[in-house]
Amino acid sequence: MVFSAQIQEQFAQAFGQPLRYPGDYEALAEDVCEKTGQPVSVNTLKRLFGVIGPEVEPRRSTLDILAQYLGGTDWQSYMDRLSGAGNSDFETDPRNVDGTQLPVGAHVSFRYLPDRFVALEHLGDGLYRVLRSENSKLQSGDVITVRNFCPGYPLTADSVIRKGENLGTLVAGKIAGLNDLQIKEHGEL
Repeated sequence: MVFSAQIQEQFAQAFGQPLRYPGDYEALAEDVCEKTGQPVSVNTLKRLFGVIGPEVEPRRSTLDILAQYLGGTDWQSYMDRLSGAGNSDFETDPRNVDGTQLPVGAHVSFRYLPDRFVALEHLGDGLYRVLRSENSKLQSGDVITVRNFCPGYPLTADSVIRKGENLGTLVAGKIAGLNDLQIKEHGEL
Protein backbone atom coordinates (compact mmCIF):
# COMPACT_ATOMS: atom_id res chain seq x y z
CA MET A 1 0.00 0.00 0.00
CA VAL A 2 1.05 3.57 -0.65
CA PHE A 3 -0.20 6.47 1.48
CA SER A 4 -2.48 9.00 -0.18
CA ALA A 5 -1.15 12.46 -0.98
CA GLN A 6 -3.12 13.86 1.98
CA ILE A 7 -1.54 11.43 4.44
CA GLN A 8 1.92 12.07 2.97
CA GLU A 9 1.35 15.81 3.44
CA GLN A 10 0.42 15.26 7.08
CA PHE A 11 3.70 13.41 7.59
CA ALA A 12 5.61 16.26 5.98
CA GLN A 13 3.87 18.71 8.32
CA ALA A 14 4.59 16.57 11.40
CA PHE A 15 8.19 16.09 10.27
CA GLY A 16 8.60 19.80 9.50
CA GLN A 17 9.78 19.46 5.91
CA PRO A 18 8.89 17.72 2.64
CA LEU A 19 10.11 14.16 2.16
CA ARG A 20 12.07 14.17 -1.10
CA TYR A 21 15.40 12.43 -0.65
CA PRO A 22 16.48 9.02 0.70
CA GLY A 23 18.05 10.68 3.75
CA ASP A 24 14.70 12.31 4.58
CA TYR A 25 13.17 8.88 5.21
CA GLU A 26 16.04 7.89 7.47
CA ALA A 27 15.55 11.09 9.44
CA LEU A 28 11.78 10.48 9.54
CA ALA A 29 12.33 6.97 10.93
CA GLU A 30 14.51 8.46 13.66
CA ASP A 31 11.94 11.17 14.39
CA VAL A 32 9.13 8.58 14.60
CA CYS A 33 11.17 6.50 17.06
CA GLU A 34 12.09 9.56 19.12
CA LYS A 35 8.50 10.83 19.37
CA THR A 36 6.70 7.50 19.83
CA GLY A 37 9.37 5.36 21.47
CA GLN A 38 8.75 2.73 18.77
CA PRO A 39 11.04 1.96 15.80
CA VAL A 40 9.79 1.87 12.20
CA SER A 41 11.93 0.56 9.35
CA VAL A 42 13.24 3.06 6.80
CA ASN A 43 12.28 0.62 4.03
CA THR A 44 8.74 0.36 5.40
CA LEU A 45 8.43 4.14 5.26
CA LYS A 46 9.82 4.21 1.72
CA ARG A 47 7.26 1.57 0.66
CA LEU A 48 4.37 3.46 2.27
CA PHE A 49 5.46 6.62 0.46
CA GLY A 50 5.84 4.81 -2.87
CA VAL A 51 9.61 5.37 -3.10
CA ILE A 52 10.47 1.67 -3.36
CA GLY A 53 8.52 -1.48 -4.09
CA PRO A 54 6.99 -3.84 -3.75
CA GLU A 55 3.78 -2.53 -2.25
CA VAL A 56 2.86 -4.62 0.77
CA GLU A 57 0.15 -4.45 3.39
CA PRO A 58 1.84 -2.97 6.49
CA ARG A 59 1.33 -4.50 9.90
CA ARG A 60 -1.40 -2.96 11.99
CA SER A 61 1.14 -2.29 14.77
CA THR A 62 3.26 -0.26 12.32
CA LEU A 63 0.23 1.79 11.26
CA ASP A 64 -0.64 2.38 14.94
CA ILE A 65 2.88 3.74 15.57
CA LEU A 66 2.60 6.05 12.56
CA ALA A 67 -0.84 7.25 13.70
CA GLN A 68 0.68 8.10 17.09
CA TYR A 69 3.36 10.09 15.29
CA LEU A 70 0.59 12.07 13.58
CA GLY A 71 -1.09 12.78 16.91
CA GLY A 72 -3.61 9.92 17.02
CA THR A 73 -3.97 7.03 19.39
CA ASP A 74 -4.12 4.25 16.79
CA TRP A 75 -4.61 3.83 13.05
CA GLN A 76 -8.38 3.24 13.22
CA SER A 77 -9.03 6.42 15.21
CA TYR A 78 -6.72 8.33 12.87
CA MET A 79 -8.70 7.02 9.85
CA ASP A 80 -11.99 7.87 11.55
CA ARG A 81 -10.74 11.41 12.15
CA LEU A 82 -9.41 11.72 8.60
CA SER A 83 -12.56 10.47 6.93
CA GLY A 84 -15.19 11.79 9.32
CA ALA A 85 -17.00 15.05 9.70
CA GLY A 86 -15.01 17.83 11.28
CA ASN A 87 -11.78 17.23 9.37
CA SER A 88 -11.15 20.71 7.99
CA ASP A 89 -8.75 19.49 5.26
CA PHE A 90 -11.37 17.03 4.04
CA GLU A 91 -14.22 19.53 4.14
CA THR A 92 -12.31 22.23 2.26
CA ASP A 93 -10.84 19.97 -0.43
CA PRO A 94 -12.36 21.22 -3.72
CA ARG A 95 -12.69 17.62 -4.94
CA ASN A 96 -14.97 16.70 -2.02
CA VAL A 97 -18.48 15.73 -3.14
CA ASP A 98 -21.33 15.91 -0.63
CA GLY A 99 -22.94 12.50 -1.07
CA THR A 100 -26.20 13.68 0.47
CA GLN A 101 -26.69 16.35 -2.19
CA LEU A 102 -26.39 14.25 -5.35
CA PRO A 103 -29.66 13.76 -7.25
CA VAL A 104 -31.64 10.57 -6.78
CA GLY A 105 -30.51 8.09 -9.43
CA ALA A 106 -26.97 9.46 -9.66
CA HIS A 107 -24.33 6.79 -10.19
CA VAL A 108 -21.01 6.88 -8.35
CA SER A 109 -18.07 4.56 -8.96
CA PHE A 110 -14.59 4.42 -7.46
CA ARG A 111 -11.57 2.22 -7.00
CA TYR A 112 -9.29 1.69 -4.03
CA LEU A 113 -6.30 -0.46 -3.28
CA PRO A 114 -5.70 -3.28 -3.67
CA ASP A 115 -7.67 -3.76 -6.92
CA ARG A 116 -11.14 -2.96 -5.58
CA PHE A 117 -14.05 -1.44 -7.52
CA VAL A 118 -17.49 -0.32 -6.34
CA ALA A 119 -20.42 1.17 -8.30
CA LEU A 120 -23.35 2.78 -6.45
CA GLU A 121 -26.75 4.32 -7.21
CA HIS A 122 -28.01 7.19 -5.03
CA LEU A 123 -31.41 6.47 -3.47
CA GLY A 124 -31.64 9.88 -1.79
CA ASP A 125 -30.42 11.51 1.44
CA GLY A 126 -27.00 9.84 1.24
CA LEU A 127 -28.37 6.29 0.88
CA TYR A 128 -26.72 4.27 -1.90
CA ARG A 129 -27.45 0.85 -3.36
CA VAL A 130 -24.39 -1.17 -4.37
CA LEU A 131 -24.77 -2.01 -8.05
CA ARG A 132 -21.44 -3.72 -8.51
CA SER A 133 -18.60 -4.71 -6.21
CA GLU A 134 -15.30 -6.33 -7.16
CA ASN A 135 -12.93 -7.61 -4.47
CA SER A 136 -14.72 -5.50 -1.84
CA LYS A 137 -16.53 -6.49 1.35
CA LEU A 138 -19.62 -4.83 -0.10
CA GLN A 139 -22.06 -6.95 -2.10
CA SER A 140 -24.49 -6.05 -4.88
CA GLY A 141 -27.76 -5.04 -3.27
CA ASP A 142 -26.23 -3.70 -0.06
CA VAL A 143 -27.53 -0.28 0.97
CA ILE A 144 -24.94 2.05 2.48
CA THR A 145 -25.04 5.53 3.99
CA VAL A 146 -22.33 7.87 2.66
CA ARG A 147 -21.80 11.54 3.52
CA ASN A 148 -18.81 12.38 1.32
CA PHE A 149 -16.77 11.14 -1.62
CA CYS A 150 -13.28 12.60 -2.03
CA PRO A 151 -10.35 11.25 -4.07
CA GLY A 152 -7.37 10.41 -1.88
CA TYR A 153 -9.48 10.09 1.27
CA PRO A 154 -11.09 6.96 2.71
CA LEU A 155 -14.79 6.42 2.19
CA THR A 156 -16.80 5.95 5.37
CA ALA A 157 -20.12 4.15 5.07
CA ASP A 158 -21.90 4.99 8.33
CA SER A 159 -24.06 1.90 7.91
CA VAL A 160 -24.15 -1.14 5.66
CA ILE A 161 -27.56 -2.81 5.35
CA ARG A 162 -27.55 -6.31 3.86
CA LYS A 163 -30.85 -8.20 3.55
CA GLY A 164 -32.41 -6.01 6.23
CA GLU A 165 -29.57 -6.43 8.74
CA ASN A 166 -27.35 -3.50 9.76
CA LEU A 167 -23.75 -4.75 9.57
CA GLY A 168 -22.31 -1.52 10.99
CA THR A 169 -19.73 0.91 9.65
CA LEU A 170 -17.33 0.24 6.78
CA VAL A 171 -14.23 2.24 5.86
CA ALA A 172 -12.91 1.66 2.34
CA GLY A 173 -9.52 2.81 1.11
CA LYS A 174 -8.06 3.21 4.61
CA ILE A 175 -4.50 3.75 3.48
CA ALA A 176 -4.47 5.36 0.05
CA GLY A 177 -8.05 6.60 -0.16
CA LEU A 178 -10.38 6.48 -3.15
CA ASN A 179 -9.15 6.86 -6.70
CA ASP A 180 -10.78 6.99 -10.12
CA LEU A 181 -13.91 8.58 -8.61
CA GLN A 182 -16.61 9.03 -11.24
CA ILE A 183 -20.03 10.59 -10.78
CA LYS A 184 -22.77 10.61 -13.37
CA GLU A 185 -25.95 12.34 -12.40
CA HIS A 186 -28.14 10.37 -14.82
CA GLY A 187 -27.67 6.89 -16.28
CA GLU A 188 -25.00 4.22 -16.16
CA LEU A 189 -21.32 4.82 -15.61
